[in-house]
Amino acid sequence: MKRFRKKAIIAAAALIALALMGVAALVFPSCQSGEDILAGRRSPMGAKGPGGAGPRIPGEGGGPLFRFGSPYLDGRSAWLAGRFREEREGLRAAPIPAEPAIECLVHREPFTEGPWVASLSPDQARQRDEVERESVESHLTFFVPRVAPRAVVRYLVGSEYMTRIPDEGKIERELFFPPLKSRPPGLHSIPALGTNEFLSRDRWSRQMTLPTDVFNVHAVFLDGDVACHIVEA
Repeated sequence: MKRFRKKAIIAAAALIALALMGVAALVFPSCQSGEDILAGRRSPMGAKGPGGAGPRIPGEGGGPLFRFGSPYLDGRSAWLAGRFREEREGLRAAPIPAEPAIECLVHREPFTEGPWVASLSPDQARQRDEVERESVESHLTFFVPRVAPRAVVRYLVGSEYMTRIPDEGKIERELFFPPLKSRPPGLHSIPALGTNEFLSRDRWSRQMTLPTDVFNVHAVFLDGDVACHIVEA
């Protein structure tokens, strides 16, 4: 597979759980490990932002992707981080798909795991049950030939491609990059953001459904020879 890496990309959405809103998009890059994908080519690798925080790999060391301050949300985020690490390892050895592959799984009972589950309060345990027994997990794997990996990642992050998908209704997206001068309206708190992390706000309006207004935390980073885009609501 090495001969393909400078000319083509494998991209895979590793996990989409509708109630959890966890997504990983991974590609085989041709850029150097440790490079900040969102930064310009003139920016030095490992450069730190005004707050002193440099690029961060969410979930590194077994922790959560992002810290929300809730035992359930942080535990669930740590479980997702483990899943994403497994997906990245599996992608390195995966064959190049001949055509897009889609898999879907409907969860009807809680599926996240970890020692934190036993320490949840009754309210948090009920929240875990209500959220996870109505979730859909999807895997999408596809091959993008003759495109620079950096361009694919930036397209996934910054373009408005979702607004051009037929029958998806009206979609409005705002992006917030650090350092943030103020808290975006409607958001109660902001997690500490590295230079490779940012926030988005998506407003969806579809026929026969209630409008949706969701904030997401994004991280874009290199993990060895895999570039990752992780999103969590």
